[in-house]
Amino acid sequence: MRELNAEKVREMTEDEIVARVRELHEEIFNLRFRNAMRQLQNPLLIRERKRDIARLSTILVEHRTGIRKLAGHQETGLAAAARKERVAQKETTREEGGAQVGRVQAGERGP
Repeated sequence: MRELNAEKVREMTEDEIVARVRELHEEIFNLRFRNAMRQLQNPLLIRERKRDIARLSTILVEHRTGIRKLAGHQETGLAAAARKERVAQKETTREEGGAQVGRVQAGERGP
C-alpha cells in the first residue's frame, strides 16, 4: 500500500515536498546497496520509492507552473496570467486547426 497519495502530497508545503524527495533518494540508495548485498527482503520497495519520487516531482512541477496549486496556496498574479495565456493559446489553436481541416477537405492547400 502506498503511503504517499496525491491528496496527502498536495496538503504538504513546497519545502516539505522537496525534503521528502531528498529523503526518498537517500532511501533508494540504501535499498539498492542492501539489494546488491542480498540483504533486502522486498526488492519491490525500490520501485515503489521511485514512483513516490515521480509522484512528488509531478505535483511539485504542477504547483510551480501554476497548473494546480498545493493546499493553502493561492495563485499569484504571474501564475494566473500564465494560465489565462495557455487557455487563450488552446482556443486559437483549435480555431486554426478547424480552418485547416476545412481547407484540406475542400482541396485547397494551406500556407
